[in-house]
Amino acid sequence: MHEELDRVIGSDRLVNMDDKAALHYTNAVINEIQRLANIAPQTPIHETSKDVTIHGHLIPKGTSIIPQLALVLMDEEIFPRPEEFRPERYLNSKGELTKCDALIPFSIGKRICAGESLARMELFLFIANVFNQYKILAPPGKMPSLKPSLGGIPMPKPYKVKLVSRFGKHGKVNGMNGI
Repeated sequence: MHEELDRVIGSDRLVNMDDKAALHYTNAVINEIQRLANIAPQTPIHETSKDVTIHGHLIPKGTSIIPQLALVLMDEEIFPRPEEFRPERYLNSKGELTKCDALIPFSIGKRICAGESLARMELFLFIANVFNQYKILAPPGKMPSLKPSLGGIPMPKPYKVKLVSRFGKHGKVNGMNGI
C-alpha cells in the first residue's frame, strides 16, 4: 500500500477523493477490511411482500426474514480462504480494482445503509491518509487477531500498535500531526 501511495500521492499533500480511482490496492485493502470486520452481520428484519419459492421451498407472504451478511462475506465459494486478509482478491491481473457484487457490508437492496456513500468516502480518506503518512507497526510477534470479540456487534480484540511517521519526525503535510 505504501508503494502505491508513494507513487500516486507522494509526501507533500493529503489524499483526496480525486485520487480514489488511481489507488486500486488501497481500495482493495479497504474492501477486505470491510469484509472481515463485518460490523453489521445481520440487517434489519425484512418481510416478504408475496409468496416466494427459493430452491423449492415456499416462503409465504408476510414471512419475517433476517438476512445474515456474514454468510455471504465469509462464503468460501465467493471468497476463497475467507478467514485470511487478502486484498488482492479484488484486483485483476493488471492490478486494477474489480467490482465484487458479493461485497455487501452495507446490506443490499431497498434497505441498504443510507449513509453508505458517506461512509465509503470517510473510510477511504481516513485510511489512505493515515497509511500515506505513517507506518503502523505491531509489537514484534504480537500481530492483532482477526477474530472478533463476541457480542452484539463484532469488535476487534484489544491490541497495541505504534504509528511511525514515514516522512520525518513531524511529517511533511500540515494537518496530519493531530491524527
